[in-house]
Amino acid sequence: DFSWLRGNHSFRFGVEHRRYYQNSRSTQTNGTYTFHNETTGLPGAFASQTGFAYASFFLGEVYGAGMGIQRFTSGLRSRYTALYVQDDWKVRPSLTMNIGLRWDIPTPVFEVAGRMSSLDPTMPNPGVDNHPGALAFRDRFAETYYKQFAPRVGFAWQMKDGVVVRGGYGINYSPPINDGWNWGYTAGFNGTNPIIARLGTFREAPVYNWDTAYPAFTQTLPNTNPEQRNRTGISWYLPETQAFPYVQNWNIGVQFDAGWNTRVEANYVGNKGTRLMEAPYLGSLNQVPSSYLSLGDTLIENIALHPQIPLPYPSFTGTVARALRPFPQYEGIGTHRLNNGYSTYNSLQVTATRRSDWGLSFLTSYTFSKSLGVSDTAGPGNYYDYGQDFYNRRADYSVTQYHYPHDLKLTWIYDLPFGPQGRWLNDGILSNVLGGWTFSAIHRYRSGGPLSLGVGGFVGDALFNPSFRPDVLLEGDAQTVPVGELDAVAGTQYLNPDAFGRPPATARGVPLRLGNAPRWLPRTRGFAEFNEDVSLIKRTDLGFREGMNLEIRFDMVNVFNRTRMGNPNTSIDSPDFGKIFGKAGGPRQVQAGLRISW
Repeated sequence: DFSWLRGNHSFRFGVEHRRYYQNSRSTQTNGTYTFHNETTGLPGAFASQTGFAYASFFLGEVYGAGMGIQRFTSGLRSRYTALYVQDDWKVRPSLTMNIGLRWDIPTPVFEVAGRMSSLDPTMPNPGVDNHPGALAFRDRFAETYYKQFAPRVGFAWQMKDGVVVRGGYGINYSPPINDGWNWGYTAGFNGTNPIIARLGTFREAPVYNWDTAYPAFTQTLPNTNPEQRNRTGISWYLPETQAFPYVQNWNIGVQFDAGWNTRVEANYVGNKGTRLMEAPYLGSLNQVPSSYLSLGDTLIENIALHPQIPLPYPSFTGTVARALRPFPQYEGIGTHRLNNGYSTYNSLQVTATRRSDWGLSFLTSYTFSKSLGVSDTAGPGNYYDYGQDFYNRRADYSVTQYHYPHDLKLTWIYDLPFGPQGRWLNDGILSNVLGGWTFSAIHRYRSGGPLSLGVGGFVGDALFNPSFRPDVLLEGDAQTVPVGELDAVAGTQYLNPDAFGRPPATARGVPLRLGNAPRWLPRTRGFAEFNEDVSLIKRTDLGFREGMNLEIRFDMVNVFNRTRMGNPNTSIDSPDFGKIFGKAGGPRQVQAGLRISW
């Protein structure tokens, strides 16, 4: 990093280089059995409606099984280089400009000995009549990305005494370390010994009984057979993975002195996220396009019963839905990062700060905002996105789960004006009793959280998508009903059952279309949150020796014991849909403490 002062310019130049290493080895051999209701169900059209998976378990009739063979020690590597330049330009005494540019150059992750495997979507697969899509082996599956330019510009202008205007714009990229590197691009180096479930006409017949010895692992590792992942899952290192997520940030605001040692600031703050992580679709790259839902029950029937539907390749067997997958030779196709999400955020942020020379200080802030997106996160995190259609991202565009339109916070500290350091009662008994007390509090008031609806009971093998959403039949205020007192037994109705419904479906549970509900309802939300936390502290100098003092402390969390209605049941399928059975918030908590310091 270099700094150079020249005239009214302050330049900074720099270069950054990082090298990431991760070596890992697992010596565990893990196995799984899968049991299905169809194994003990009636055959044919009744297979999905009868039987019981637990009964299949008691009989030891296995629907499918798998065993992992760990023989591989991976050595993952990644490098990252960045160049940057910044100029803080004092245009004049009242105006400063900040101009900069950062160039990030992330390289793809590679295995130190070239031991990586991934789906190659164009490579002929010999196991399925050379249909495109096979397991490929390389040292890396993406190229270095050279277009990550991040400009920065900002200014600070003192309009007059006590009034400053600031603004700025910048782009920030997600760092490579956010990937975590916990991926599955090692097929062929570690082994699997699966017993594949029957996917054809007679799925009711078990593939294996656990009283029989498990088949021996006969492969030789590493196994570079390009068809080895056929009829099971495969990982896909998408070439565009190296184009990392980024966020554009912008703001403009004014800060002014309101007198009485009080500073007020008002800012418009916004950002736009691009190429964000789309968590719900990480394992759904092999989804059937939703336009095929018009076929109804045909989707879950064997393609041999429908000669009018062309086979994806001559030797294909299975259901019509499997034939319509982008890669019919595979089950799930997953990736570690899917950069297709986008978001927007706009807000008005007002803060006021007071620092008093007679004991009272406070900081208050109010945010009025709106957050929208097809995804709720740019990186790892426990966010639930409720996606349903990999091919229609626009349908996922809604408010986000952290969208709280109104948020008010107030923090204050008040030193009572008594005692040796106060304005009154500087000596005497009352000085010792009333002196040294400090009150402080944190207040928080914000809108209720967004609500997301769920619906089940559909055949997942129709689309192989991550989830389904219900229908919204009524908008706005019609989605709720007036709320009375809480009935913790029968429930208090909050959501209007007539405002929501299930998408139409066949008798066998195949939806005829996807639901129109958004990921998160835009206006209907939970109940507002109100909370106050208070502290009362007294500090007394004991006088026995220098620095020895006594502290008495009382902390009260949720001092007014505020509660609110909890969120309602949001499952369309539940007989209790829309009902509230409990409260949130509370209880009040009080803690007392005594401390001597010396």
